[in-house]
Amino acid sequence: MKEILTDVFPVFQQLFKNPYGGISMETYMTSYTKIFDQMCTDNPSGDKIYEAYKNLVSRFVTELVSQTTELSDLELLKFFGSKWEWFIKSNKCVNGMCGYLNRTWIKQNMVTDDEIHFISKCSDLIWRDKMFKPLAKRLTTIVLTKIKELRNNGNLDPEAKNLVQNTISCFIKLSNQLDLYLDFFQGDFLADSRDYYHNESTAQIGQQRNICEYFKYAERRINEENELVKYYLYNNSSKELEQILNQEVISNHLTTILSQLNPLLEAEQCIDLTRLYFLLKRLEPVEGLQPLANAFQQYIVKVGLGTLEKEQADKPNIFTEVLLKLLRRFNLLVQIYYSKKLLIVLLKYLLMKTPLLKKFKVMTWL
Repeated sequence: MKEILTDVFPVFQQLFKNPYGGISMETYMTSYTKIFDQMCTDNPSGDKIYEAYKNLVSRFVTELVSQTTELSDLELLKFFGSKWEWFIKSNKCVNGMCGYLNRTWIKQNMVTDDEIHFISKCSDLIWRDKMFKPLAKRLTTIVLTKIKELRNNGNLDPEAKNLVQNTISCFIKLSNQLDLYLDFFQGDFLADSRDYYHNESTAQIGQQRNICEYFKYAERRINEENELVKYYLYNNSSKELEQILNQEVISNHLTTILSQLNPLLEAEQCIDLTRLYFLLKRLEPVEGLQPLANAFQQYIVKVGLGTLEKEQADKPNIFTEVLLKLLRRFNLLVQIYYSKKLLIVLLKYLLMKTPLLKKFKVMTWL
């Protein structure tokens, strides 16, 4: 046991302090062999090796935490990110050197003792309790500040991107069924997102003279948040963030949006109506697409009756020609939203509105 403490543990310490300094293959195999020999001659000594290892890692991590008290936010993010990256690398190497300990004493005792884990997991748990949890709230605040900076400026410098990504990956890796990620990060992230988009969307819709510019803003923000989730966050956050965006950017301003619908239809602004359709499609149908469909139906019937009256379609050939013109005119808009079948339904509805239907029995092709 003495050789383990005097010869092997200093190698572990060297790796934790600077894994990129590396160790020779000879040192690696010598350390592995000494643990192997100790376990073969005295298997119960696995308990002593395990406890001594836990104390070693605890002292190392506690020392790291003590170095963070005077650091600025950015310095802390850099320090935590670099040490976490080092810890992952060194932990993997140490776990390999303790391979025989993992396969024998640890594996045997894990069955009856929930506090015993493979060396790599044991190290992660110590980092979680001694390093991560004391710093978690401050780290979350810093990361959320960087995310706000990303939202405001549209980008982060490469170093900040990596720091944010590495810190969030630590939240995820150390979690048991995402508990740390959910408890320490996601709740605050979603609350910040709700406040941010509530304030920004309210300001945007108040500033825009043209509602179409707001559609562009909403579309751009939704695409940006999708990229944010893909690059920085865990997929678990995407659904709840989507609900927040739908509520704050679209649903809360639905009255204003729908009040501008008729001018868009009258101008037949296909691109803007398409953009609006895909925004409203994100909501429940009764809230989003149904009002759009109702407005569209009323508009087609209004234009159709006005056109029939204007063209004085009192002859079958003129009547049919007018309907075909309406079909061609609205075909693009309808295909954008639903299908050509809907336009046929609306034209039938239009025919029911005109007394000419009884005069001309030529509409069976509809």
